[in-house]
Amino acid sequence: MNGANIQLAGGNHSCSGRVEVYYNNQWGTVCDDSWDINDAQVVCRQLGCGNAVSAHQNAHFGQGSGPIWLDDVRCSGNESTITQCTHTGFGEHNCGHNKDAGVTCLGRNKVRLVNGLSNCCGRVEIEQNGRWGTVCGHSWDLKDAEVVCRQLGCGKAVSAPLNARFGQGREPTWLDDVQCTGTESVLDQCSHRGFGVENCGHHEDSGVVCSNLQTPTLTQISPNSVASPGEVLQFRCTTPSPTCISVDFSLYKTGTLIKNQTAETTTTFNLTVDASHQGQYTCDYSYRKVPQHHPGATPLPSLWHLWLSTLVLE
Repeated sequence: MNGANIQLAGGNHSCSGRVEVYYNNQWGTVCDDSWDINDAQVVCRQLGCGNAVSAHQNAHFGQGSGPIWLDDVRCSGNESTITQCTHTGFGEHNCGHNKDAGVTCLGRNKVRLVNGLSNCCGRVEIEQNGRWGTVCGHSWDLKDAEVVCRQLGCGKAVSAPLNARFGQGREPTWLDDVQCTGTESVLDQCSHRGFGVENCGHHEDSGVVCSNLQTPTLTQISPNSVASPGEVLQFRCTTPSPTCISVDFSLYKTGTLIKNQTAETTTTFNLTVDASHQGQYTCDYSYRKVPQHHPGATPLPSLWHLWLSTLVLE
């Protein structure tokens, strides 16, 4: 698991392993002299892996290679990064790799979206110390929402609603002044004031709407499978899960756009049939508010075939 200048290697999950530090364009290890739970706590926090469970010594996760960058590390436990802790200096040590330090962390803070129409939109909540809490809307924007959507596997961020758009949560408010670059893997890797440090009311709870683009279904809801000229046919285009906000639905005939409609989750297209309507029909949808640089705006097609009766002119 990688942080800004630190990673864990050799562990059985992303939040445990041998501690390695990146310095002078090279990865190196940390000697276990003076290594304790306070040092491990800083590593776990830096990686967004929750609280430290164990501080391992004697190359518990196997011996590393390359330089040994840090020795005699002494953290108070409150530092933001391992290199802020006192140590003998980069590359200054009296260790072998048989003394490489390691950590086991509790694991990443879980994130969820609640009170929306699906698990990919709603009020943002994060779990800390076994309790779910909210995120204040101060500084909340699309970059922060992007990280939440990535963490949940819900595609791209469409919007970052403020002011308890999805209802007010309950105590505690865990995060305030969250400022993500948009590239982080999980929300608690973003800059914030610290868990539980906030000056918010729940009327300021933040929310997220993710794209979660999936292939829609197109069905004919008219009674006849074969249409006659002048007959009105109805097609329903439906997304597999609720979209939470309005999207643009499009209906195509043999690849040519013939109708656009805006709706949430499902829409019905009405077509008056003539001979020119014979062909292959498809529908797709896209989010109107997705910025152009977001690939999540790419529509996904679904096929439906319509065959018309032959029109004979006398």
